[in-house]
Parts: sequence; C-alpha cells; structure tokens
Amino acid sequence: MNRLEISEAIGPLGWRLVLGAVYTEVLVPSMADAAAAAAHAVRAAGADAPRHLSIDIRSDRAVLRLRTRDAGAVTGRDLELARAVSQTLAEHGFELSAGHGAIQ
Repeated sequence: MNRLEISEAIGPLGWRLVLGAVYTEVLVPSMADAAAAAAHAVRAAGADAPRHLSIDIRSDRAVLRLRTRDAGAVTGRDLELARAVSQTLAEHGFELSAGHGAIQ
C-alpha cells in the first residue's frame, strides 16, 4: 500500500498519514474527556490494540496513532481499525480532527 492509497482511505475519516503512521486528534474540553475518548478507542480496537494503537492523553485532546508494530508500517488492518475507532468515537459524540501535521 502506498502513501496516496493510505491517505485517500483515511482522510475522509479524519485521520492523516504522518511519518509512517496514521494519526488523529480528538479535541475535548478536559483531560477526563480525553481519557474517555481513549478508552472508547481501545475498546474499538479490541484485541488488536496492543499491536496497533498508541494514545497520548493531553489536557485538551487525545492523540491516536495506528501502525502495525510487527510490520513497522501502516497495514490494511490499521485502516480497518481507523474506521472502527472513528465510528465508535462518533457514536459517543466525539469528533476527530486530523490536526495540522504535514502528510509524510
């Protein structure tokens, strides 16, 4: 899968390809809300979370990153997880923001 294919698949979902991983931000009013969004993301990723998903919780956002750890790259499974995480977060009232990083 090349960068353009990945970007086209995840862009409409609110994710961006940055430095070999797909990222999104969940902007929230508090750190507690960021932690809640992170918990929903982990549940959406299920058993695949430890091998694909990493999360930074900040005072005003949760930064989500998907990349297949074993492959060291974005795989089709990461794109599936981006869709699942996006849907779950939307169902719980969270909005995704692709942030301001340049696509790499």
